[in-house]
Amino acid sequence: MRAMRLIRLQDAYSNNEGKPRMNNTIIGFMFLFLAGFAQQSIATTSDGGCERLDTGDNFDDLNKILDCIESKITSKSSVTATNIAVYSEEKEPNDLIGNANIITLGTTVKGKVKEGNEFDIFRFTAPDSEKGIRIIWRQTNTSGFSPKLTLYDDAEVHLKTVEGYRHRTTSLAYKTEPQKTYYVYLTCRGNCTNNMDYELLVRAE
Repeated sequence: MRAMRLIRLQDAYSNNEGKPRMNNTIIGFMFLFLAGFAQQSIATTSDGGCERLDTGDNFDDLNKILDCIESKITSKSSVTATNIAVYSEEKEPNDLIGNANIITLGTTVKGKVKEGNEFDIFRFTAPDSEKGIRIIWRQTNTSGFSPKLTLYDDAEVHLKTVEGYRHRTTSLAYKTEPQKTYYVYLTCRGNCTNNMDYELLVRAE
């Protein structure tokens, strides 16, 4: 059964001229994996994005890996943030347009807002589609704070502001222009203490 799925995956990796994009080395490795290496924890890296899975005695999780790869091939799209969480850390200083941190769509960034009206600024490139983006700012600080989230375009024109509440997630949706650069400003507007922890996610809608 799994051998037939691998053959179908190889066929799906062929282009219109029938030239295979999955070489025999990859197929061979996957067959070896089926034969005896499924007791280890693996991550699909070459096909990118499929979450880390711990294989069990009955190979149930191997089917999940094949499902994930097959889904990526047929849809020709990346795995969404609901399937895999990718984290990175905020890099200081990032309180000016010129030193804004780059945030990749679908990646969660962990950071800290400091008191004293400090800004944390992030830059992202909008997706190809015209569906737009959603910015999600989660408070992970135990004391909580009152957040203010603002979106600017690449000409530093103000587009939208959302003021959130203590201990609550702040969310901002916007219909972006494809492949255009945008800036996200984060700051505390009330109940501010030193080093207020947060997580920031920008995702395509």
